[in-house]
Amino acid sequence: MERNRDSKLWFVVVTSSLGSLIEWYDLHLFGTLVTVFAFNFFPNLKDTYSFLSALITFGIAMAVRPISSLFLGWLGDSVGRKYTFLITLVLMGGSTSAIGLLPTYTQAEGFAVTLLFLLRIIQGVAFGGEYGASVLLIAEHAPLRHRGALTSIIHCMASVGLTFGMFTNMTLEFYLGREAFFSWGWRISFFISIVLVLISYLLRKNLNDPPAFHHLRITGQTSQSPIYESFHDKTNFRKILLVLLTPLAGQGVLWYTAYFYSFFYLHSVVGLGYRDSSTMVFTAILLAAPFNILFGHLSDKFGRMPIILTGLFASTIILFPTYFALSFLTENVRLSNAASDRNLYKNLIIATLFAQSFFVTMVYGPVAALLIDMFPMRIRFTSVSFPYHVANGIIGGSVPLIALSLNLTTQRKDALYLGLYYPFAVCVMSFTVGLLVFRSKIFKEQHV
Repeated sequence: MERNRDSKLWFVVVTSSLGSLIEWYDLHLFGTLVTVFAFNFFPNLKDTYSFLSALITFGIAMAVRPISSLFLGWLGDSVGRKYTFLITLVLMGGSTSAIGLLPTYTQAEGFAVTLLFLLRIIQGVAFGGEYGASVLLIAEHAPLRHRGALTSIIHCMASVGLTFGMFTNMTLEFYLGREAFFSWGWRISFFISIVLVLISYLLRKNLNDPPAFHHLRITGQTSQSPIYESFHDKTNFRKILLVLLTPLAGQGVLWYTAYFYSFFYLHSVVGLGYRDSSTMVFTAILLAAPFNILFGHLSDKFGRMPIILTGLFASTIILFPTYFALSFLTENVRLSNAASDRNLYKNLIIATLFAQSFFVTMVYGPVAALLIDMFPMRIRFTSVSFPYHVANGIIGGSVPLIALSLNLTTQRKDALYLGLYYPFAVCVMSFTVGLLVFRSKIFKEQHV
């Protein structure tokens, strides 16, 4: 009996995690190819504005995530986790594959750009339900004492999905050559999604809703108005607002700074080559990914907020020094004549990026369990998804556009570092609020 229960749990964990890996790959593949989309869809603009236009297109999917999280949250709370999970998969897989079929600007001009915008919106809509479905399926199957460790696997898969996209792009560029990759090879990365989605669908269709949620549904205790209940109940609304301010706002900007802005900074701001920038960020993110699970596990033993606040504090303190170091090391890569010296500086860049990503995992690893602990099951999908996607879709997802706009369009001497003021300010706010309220009973609740 015990062995059968454990095997079912791990089937849920593996299936949910694999699905999340695929959807993170799909959503953020565009972000790893911003320069390619600038070249193919905005060639009529100057280089800087072409690049920023592609970033705006990346941001469109981020912006719609909170809106879709409400609808898909309602669906997940009133109909079921599994059903919502399957919808997000089909929407995401279909829109991602369709991007690979798009005509470019030279072939269809504004029509091509419009189609790209629409497909990015559909991707954002799909992802608004993915996170809630995956973490809830795991959390509501898992024992309470392992909730942090098991839900943090989803966060590890976010890193793996992103790096899988980067690895795919680097491999294609290496074998096809830069010109062919920029011209047509990038489409292969999007077509790969068809195979991944098919595998995930075949696994997901065998999933069942968690037993506790199934009991709610058959006894008529599920909410038919989870959006209304989530925001009308004053206590629940305060929880949503509080968790958005701390830790989610800080977590969101840190994640997109470490995993996206760092790549754009190396490649577009300080001028390191595309392949070198991709390889270094890829390596650092992948090395740091398992620490999500470590800190999720530690949060089961020592509490969520102490670990999260430690990570927020450390990440805030090292934010500016990290990018000072990256500028210095990149300059030395360019100036060094000896291959051994260049390799030394490249390894130091990887170590610097790893340190940044390591502290981000302290914040991100325990976050899912913290959110799930705070909200009752009948409205949990909506109450978890909305603040998460506001923080990671809008507050965090806007980091690349805001930061790079400041970096690339400002003539000030400190323009290299202007982009860091936004994530720094959000982190300071998030840490300060967290320090003031982390002893609140709100953060000590643990709903089943």
